Amino acid sequence: MVFVKYGVKQREKHRKVWQRFHRAINRYEMYSYNNTELFNNYLNYLGTTPILRARAKSGGTQVKLFLVFADGGEALVKPWRVPRDYETVPDHYYFADIERHNAEISAFHLDRILDFRRVPPNAGRIFNLSRDIYDRADSSLSREFYRSPANNLCFMTDCDQHCDIAETPVCGNPDQIEGSVAAFLPPETSAKRSS
Repeated sequence: MVFVKYGVKQREKHRKVWQRFHRAINRYEMYSYNNTELFNNYLNYLGTTPILRARAKSGGTQVKLFLVFADGGEALVKPWRVPRDYETVPDHYYFADIERHNAEISAFHLDRILDFRRVPPNAGRIFNLSRDIYDRADSSLSREFYRSPANNLCFMTDCDQHCDIAETPVCGNPDQIEGSVAAFLPPETSAKRSS
């Protein structure tokens, strides 16, 4: 039996991308200004890594999905809901407006440009709802899928505030949908924090 003794740099190199991201977080920033390799690798990871499991994430004001990737990493998906040129009616109650997935991506990049580095990495991703979500969904989420009259694959899920399940389905075209994929922070058991 051969034992290999790794130094800190070798161990860090062999960690999964999401583990390296978690280890680099400190009290001042989510990622360091000069760590572009990890930063770019993590954005690529969020946009391309195979999905192992998917489930609906309850709470909040928007439909969200919780993903577990094949290597154990986790992410939060906010799916496309309305076209980019959709305008809310002026007298609409502002909390009831449909939040947009691309706003999440924009907020992350603006935070990076302003050099705050406090918003978790967030990447855009095109999903095939059949293959990437439905085939990986837990039993409660998979029951929510249906084919619309336009033959698009859709699902409905709940959120606590300002969304009505019957009025706010998430639909692909026919199975393709765009979404934002946000990095999860380390569990509170390994990284104490106040929120």
